[in-house]
Amino acid sequence: MPEIAHSLGVEQWLARLWVQPDYKVAKIEVLKPGWHVVVGVDRMAFAPSLPETAWKPTPQESPDVTHLKSWQLLALLQLIGQSLGNR
Repeated sequence: MPEIAHSLGVEQWLARLWVQPDYKVAKIEVLKPGWHVVVGVDRMAFAPSLPETAWKPTPQESPDVTHLKSWQLLALLQLIGQSLGNR
């Protein structure tokens, strides 16, 4: 949606999602001037629901959990894209 892209400041990004007739994702593509990422999905299964514990880190995982705002996630994705471009 253009409104979401504008609000996140990502107007130059393009994303495509290929969905199979059974509604499972087949491929995800994200590109921006300077880099291009395509992810193929070999297998995908939908769980009827996730248990509540899926959203709560274990005591061992808690120190590694970082909460990000949407703009921080965008900055992280940009850094990943830059590092991929340097390879």
